Amino acid sequence: MKKFWLLAAVSLLGACAIDETLEPPAELVEFEQRVDIERAWSVTPGGRSLWFFGGDKGSSLRLGLVPATDGTNVYVATHDGVVEAYRLEDGERLWRYRSYERGLLGREGGIPFSAGPSVDAGLVVVGGVNGEVVALDAASGEVKWTESLKGELLAPPRVLRRQVIMRTTDGRLISLDTATGKRLWETVREVPALTIRGNGTPGVGRNLFVGFDNGRVAALSLENGSMIWESVIANPVGASELGAIVDVDGDLRIYGNEVYATSYNGNVAALAAESGEILWRREVPSVLSPAIFAGDVFVTDVDSVVHAFDRLSGTTVWSQDALRARKLTAPVPFEGMIVVGDFEGYLHFLDTASGEMLARVSHGGEPLRVAPVVAGDLLLVLSDDGKLAAWRLAEEN
Repeated sequence: MKKFWLLAAVSLLGACAIDETLEPPAELVEFEQRVDIERAWSVTPGGRSLWFFGGDKGSSLRLGLVPATDGTNVYVATHDGVVEAYRLEDGERLWRYRSYERGLLGREGGIPFSAGPSVDAGLVVVGGVNGEVVALDAASGEVKWTESLKGELLAPPRVLRRQVIMRTTDGRLISLDTATGKRLWETVREVPALTIRGNGTPGVGRNLFVGFDNGRVAALSLENGSMIWESVIANPVGASELGAIVDVDGDLRIYGNEVYATSYNGNVAALAAESGEILWRREVPSVLSPAIFAGDVFVTDVDSVVHAFDRLSGTTVWSQDALRARKLTAPVPFEGMIVVGDFEGYLHFLDTASGEMLARVSHGGEPLRVAPVVAGDLLLVLSDDGKLAAWRLAEEN
């Protein structure tokens, strides 16, 4: 029991080191908007109680609740045990699943969801804080199967045709059969004593690509989870405890034959997918997922500076620090622009070639911690108070 509480306290320390900054957030400066953005629709998913995702509690929990889309519908889960499906076109609700009405996995009070949902192969999969996994039929919301992994889930699942990959915060990577939920394989990686709360979702190409809390990126066999290669992209720096944090917590991005990753107190790096050879790396610490667009890699660093690097060489294309210390989300490519959200609920649209500000809209005032999700010509945005909205380029008159 003593060890458990020590690790919990240390994880919280890491989270505070990321969330709290002595530097005041940059003031927003007016500029001439060159692109018009409009709200297509908005909803507030939820069940019997308020969202526990927002405010101070949401910040400390660092839940991995994100919208998911299959191109036709959008799915969202709440921490109070609800999953809902909406029609992507207009936001009309299609179904609602309430875990607290089902008593699944012996939890009559419902499942506090914390990871997902993710959708593919006709399944919507979501995870809970106690390791609960629930797979729902994407068309109806009916339960297909459930499983208990006995470990906290914060990374959205990776749903594939034949297997669902889950990550627990205690270092386990678990493969479940997509059709039945039966365990196919499991691998364990030791978690450092000092780490940031959270995990990235593994990337998938010919193999499974995973970033770990020790600054390493690895390729694993999709068939059995065995190691194919492992590379170090970040090493502890200095003598302080915080300098030892080198988590690779953002989602890995797979583009062609390369894998792109970020690490805290470390680097942005490009690796060869076949061998793990480091093709280039730059000393830009980040805990957020990189983005790939038009030959460049885009990264939001720990100080909320947005960077663009040439994808092949790693050369800096531009850096935008006008939003410094505004607790930005990971960057997302949308309609030829790069979008980031901030702690006051603003969405900022940047030029991909120069980093110049093109547009800004307010989602509603509550913090945006989850990166927007692109669904065709719509941008899905979820704020800390649970408000989900779809944004798009305004139609020309």
